[in-house]
Amino acid sequence: MDLILIRHAEAEEGINDFSRKLTSKGRKDVEKVAKFLLKRISKKYRVLSSPLVRAKESASFFLKEVEILDELKPDSTAESFLRAISKLDDEETVICVGHQPLVGEIAGKILGLNYSLKTKKAGVWWFKGNPPKGLELFSALNPSIL
Repeated sequence: MDLILIRHAEAEEGINDFSRKLTSKGRKDVEKVAKFLLKRISKKYRVLSSPLVRAKESASFFLKEVEILDELKPDSTAESFLRAISKLDDEETVICVGHQPLVGEIAGKILGLNYSLKTKKAGVWWFKGNPPKGLELFSALNPSIL
């Protein structure tokens, strides 16, 4: 499996956290990341997203038909996410768009750490292997290096 974890891109400020949309900068950043990754992954892939608007908007740069995964919501846990993806096909490429600190917690857990790794907006953790214990870090990047 290729497991690609992405923190949603920059979003507007707002009172209603659920419905915050991407800013212009956020759209540009996630578009750069999507162009980079889509040239490097298999043509057959899935995109899973948190149900929050900024995550779904970020995910839509990879694929228009995004699947919602509640285990990517901000109040979820790394453990529940890893249990959910362990049920997926090991041959798949799966792009998952969520929130910080969860994305960093998932990356940290996969790497055997007990803390969340800092993840910039539209930042990527790319793992290869079989979840949950057989994943290895392949690449980490953020839009500023693209």
